Amino acid sequence: IVWFLVAAARWRELLKLQYCVSILLFLGLLEMGLWYFDYNTYNLIGTRPESITVIAVTVNAFKKTISRLMVLLLSMGHSFVAPSAG
Repeated sequence: IVWFLVAAARWRELLKLQYCVSILLFLGLLEMGLWYFDYNTYNLIGTRPESITVIAVTVNAFKKTISRLMVLLLSMGHSFVAPSAG
């Protein structure tokens, strides 16, 4: 949550990499919320809600895809760095 507050305060100074990190953090929060709801429902009712499980797995796959794409793009040096250090 602190990351989002600082990023919102300094949104003009952010690099593309920091936008991607923000997206990954949001997807992680969303995924954990979905898994919490899934397990809580499973504990209360005794059956797994299939729709929530499918959505949580899909968000997990999307998050992993974005993070692996970020690693590939960073390792190739593809426009994630600032044009000048000053």
